[in-house]
Amino acid sequence: MQEAAKLLTALGDCIDAIEAYLAAAQRSTLDSLLAVLPAKSPAGSATMVMTILVYRELDARSSPH
Repeated sequence: MQEAAKLLTALGDCIDAIEAYLAAAQRSTLDSLLAVLPAKSPAGSATMVMTILVYRELDARSSPH
């Protein structure tokens, strides 16, 4: 159980780092990422998570604050 908690913490840290990278990325970089990510990916896969994070960042940029 303790090992699982460590792994989940590490995963959360990685996702936070990816979110920070995407927040600092230029729009063209985000568009390029979407172009190379598969349109369909297995549920829970790294590619699915990356695609969701890219779409969230694009949405955050286009939404009025």
